[in-house]
Amino acid sequence: MFGFRRMPDSDALPSELQVPQPATMLATTEPEHPATFPVIDPLPKTGRLASWNINFGNQRVEQVAAELEKADADVVCLQETTRQSEDYLVSALKDRYPHHEAFGHQGLYYAERFLVLSKEPWQSIRYVPPSRRFFGCVLMEAIFCGTPVQIVSVHLAPFTGNGVDSLAGLYAAMGQTEVDHQHEIQAALELVSLKAPVVILGDFNSLAGMIAPRTLKEAGLADAFETLEPSAD
Repeated sequence: MFGFRRMPDSDALPSELQVPQPATMLATTEPEHPATFPVIDPLPKTGRLASWNINFGNQRVEQVAAELEKADADVVCLQETTRQSEDYLVSALKDRYPHHEAFGHQGLYYAERFLVLSKEPWQSIRYVPPSRRFFGCVLMEAIFCGTPVQIVSVHLAPFTGNGVDSLAGLYAAMGQTEVDHQHEIQAALELVSLKAPVVILGDFNSLAGMIAPRTLKEAGLADAFETLEPSAD
């Protein structure tokens, strides 16, 4: 799971508001808790985002709600929700998150859905169908500290080894997943303007050295978790 952020160029800000070079967050496995990180640290009021793939087979949705209460993020982006988990979370968290929107594609995959929860109304939000296969993404614009921030919640294609019966076949399947990820992350980048603050987060199904995080770094985005944890993988 990753979260990438990009801030305006430092030269465009007063010295007391200048920020270090942009920011991504990485967890190589599905975490026990939602991943959170600051959006705009140097400004008087900060905003917090949470991203969590809760797994479509998760039967402990009440624990998910409890962890989200503890995280207390301003905006929560969830992947692999179901209609049942969405109904529960929206109801359980309605006082904290009165604004919510759930999305799916064609109902072909159990893991295809997204849920966004927010304390404040967003400026815009929409589902973007997959550019390659599987899940697509959610694009929204919200206000943090008086500044519009573009947020993309992604769920990149998982590796599938169905039918693989040799080492060569395994390598080929892994290579195909990287091809899919390159298309998917490029499609996400084309949705946003890198001249304004942007956060791309979600389940990348990737390690730090793979094509999706590399592509985002090459585009000028940086790893938020790596910024806070220098020893991060």
